[in-house]
Amino acid sequence: MMRRSWGVFGCALAVYLLTMPPSLTWAHWGADGGDLAVAALGGRIPHPPGFPGYLMVATAWVRLPWGDPAWRLTLLSAVAASGAAGLITATVRRRGRSPAVASAVGLTLACAPLFWSQAIIVEVYAPAALLVAWLLWLLEVSPPTARGMSALGLSWGLAMSVHPSLIVLGGLVAERCWRSPSPRKSACGAAMGGVVLGLLPYALLRWWGTWPQPWGDLRSWGGWWHYVTAV
Repeated sequence: MMRRSWGVFGCALAVYLLTMPPSLTWAHWGADGGDLAVAALGGRIPHPPGFPGYLMVATAWVRLPWGDPAWRLTLLSAVAASGAAGLITATVRRRGRSPAVASAVGLTLACAPLFWSQAIIVEVYAPAALLVAWLLWLLEVSPPTARGMSALGLSWGLAMSVHPSLIVLGGLVAERCWRSPSPRKSACGAAMGGVVLGLLPYALLRWWGTWPQPWGDLRSWGGWWHYVTAV
């Protein structure tokens, strides 16, 4: 099962490496790439809501020794998108489909025009897709126990820390809570504990980098709330 997944991962990554731009680009709706790259490199926060999960990974990833900072963060997108395709392959295989069908699904995702476009620019969407794929994989393999629900909740919280639109995944977590053979209250409590832990990167934005920051003062809770909710 995992051999097929790694094969899809390798094929997708090879395609992305061959089609990546050499540096920053505004192609494929990538106008936020400069903001994200400067934030990761310079110790500041990007535009609301901050994408703190992405920011923390990108701040470490941008220190890699190859290429310029924008190329490194594009590589992060490529690796994340390839990982998402590999995990989807494993998930489909886990559901009883043949190796050929599972590989076809993973490669179709990897080569879908919109997905491909986000895999070769500096953006948050490929890492977000990786966490979606990871959550779908966990739904297949993790037991519906309190420990399994905690892992699901943590993954959901981390997904939202990369992009808040992934709050839509809550229905999947809630459905698993409902079906858990553990006491429902215990399963839901474990899931919510994991969610809170996964969302902690948002709280850490208050202490991120040097101040002043270009998007307002997050050191007060009112300023923080205005920033992360963009209202």
